[in-house]
Amino acid sequence: GVVESALAAEVPTTLVGRPFSNTAQVAYSDLDNVLGGRIAAKRLIERGCQRIGIVTGPLDMVGARDRLHGWRNELAAHGMTASGIWHGEFTRPTGRAAGEAVVREGLPVDGLFVSSDLMALGVLDAFHAHGVDVPGAVQLVGFDDISLGGYANPPLTTITNPSFELAAAAAELLLQQLQTGEVPQ
Repeated sequence: GVVESALAAEVPTTLVGRPFSNTAQVAYSDLDNVLGGRIAAKRLIERGCQRIGIVTGPLDMVGARDRLHGWRNELAAHGMTASGIWHGEFTRPTGRAAGEAVVREGLPVDGLFVSSDLMALGVLDAFHAHGVDVPGAVQLVGFDDISLGGYANPPLTTITNPSFELAAAAAELLLQQLQTGEVPQ
């Protein structure tokens, strides 16, 4: 992959996002996606949701897996289990497809963590098309805090993903590596 090629060429490298395995010892900055998943589940539980589902991101991405893991852990901490798991690719069309599946399955949830805002907008598209009341019938929590979420109807509740700060932290790690010649820990 790109990272391996950069390392083989001895190009100083940092990542935004945690790699699946860090055997090459690459410096990276990342947010706590497990905590984000926990916060999303907790928000839905605090709002009284009893049947909580998730639309995951692509499970070949560590961030998507971590959000799912955190969400499951928080449900378990409250003696709850998943009321539905649907999968998407962090895009609006895959969110809409997941929303259509939720409707087809008879709305088995009253709370739904959609692990990216773009997918959440797609879920809202599907729900609106089928007359599903949000937040009356199903409450949603997204992830990323993209600006479009504020324009959704209703405005999207979301977990913040501080991408600018993560990029700045990765740049700082790269500068440290360039100055010292060593990979920061």
